[in-house]
Amino acid sequence: LEPELYDFVESFENGTLMFSFWIKGTNLEDGAKFRIEVKDFCGNSVTKEYTFYKDKGLVPVEVTPTPSPSPTPSPTPSPTPTPTSSPSPTPSPTPSPSPTPAPAAPPTTMYAAVAVVLIIVIAAVLIILRRK
Repeated sequence: LEPELYDFVESFENGTLMFSFWIKGTNLEDGAKFRIEVKDFCGNSVTKEYTFYKDKGLVPVEVTPTPSPSPTPSPTPSPTPTPTSSPSPTPSPTPSPSPTPAPAAPPTTMYAAVAVVLIIVIAAVLIILRRK
């Protein structure tokens, strides 16, 4: 997926280039995860993870607050009643709930991530060409 439009924004003294880009028809929701990998022609790569927020854009995962899970109380078994003259049914153990897997990311999230990677690769190529 290629961006519909991108513009050069700024060049920094350390050789970093900043681009702004737009992707047509992509609806991202808060919390969408991105893993961006940038590779140069020598095979060196850097991978970083980001979370998308509508009000902030892409935020590195290192600074994203993660809620700590609250401990789930385990069910305590009830004592088995002592047998009397008539047999009583033994209660069956209550199964513990299994964790629900997280929903898969919508395809638009994947397309946006691919576009971000493409822009970063273009920036990396321009940095390499500029240094030569």
